[in-house]
Amino acid sequence: MSYKILVIEKSTPSLKGIDISNLSEEGFKLAAYSNPIEVLAKLSELKPDLIILGEGLPVDSFEICCQLRQAVDVPILVMGRVPHAIGWVKAVKSGADCYLEKPVSCLELVARTKAILRRCEWTLGKG
Repeated sequence: MSYKILVIEKSTPSLKGIDISNLSEEGFKLAAYSNPIEVLAKLSELKPDLIILGEGLPVDSFEICCQLRQAVDVPILVMGRVPHAIGWVKAVKSGADCYLEKPVSCLELVARTKAILRRCEWTLGKG
């Protein structure tokens, strides 16, 4: 199955130094946006399987995560520069499923993405 990943980051598609082309090479379909308000308005037509939310947006990423969580029931992976323990707590409280502190290796991003999607398949009885 080819999963659709929605990337929301200030400077797409590189996620500020993190090469997301590895996700494409692994067979994921990527849709990248830098305007989270536009994404919230288009969520019903975008239909992502997973959302990667970065920092540095014109609005607070954790607030956007809360709004995304209210709008859709898909995994959300937040990436930022907040120290890991603090970032993890803020991300989970906002509705995220995972938090990765930048810089993140391409290999870790791919592995975490696959793990989250695999866990969702099991939970939904698809795996």
